[in-house]
Amino acid sequence: MGLTYLGTITIFPRKLMETWPTVDPAVRTLDHVKVSLFVAALGVLAGSLGGRADSKDLMRTVLFIDEET
Repeated sequence: MGLTYLGTITIFPRKLMETWPTVDPAVRTLDHVKVSLFVAALGVLAGSLGGRADSKDLMRTVLFIDEET
C-alpha cells in the first residue's frame, strides 16, 4: 500500500486529480490513501486469481481458446 501511495502522489498530476470526471477533487492526503488502498486491493485480487494458474497449459487454454477441444 505504501508503494501505491507513492505512485499515486508522483504519477497522477495534481491538475488531473482536481478534475476527475464526475467526482469531487481528490487532492487531500485522505483521497490519496483511498486511491492507494483501492489500487492495492486490485493488485491483491489479480495476484490471487493469477496465482492459481501455475500451469503453462492452463494459461494457454484460457488465453488461446481452442474450439476443437
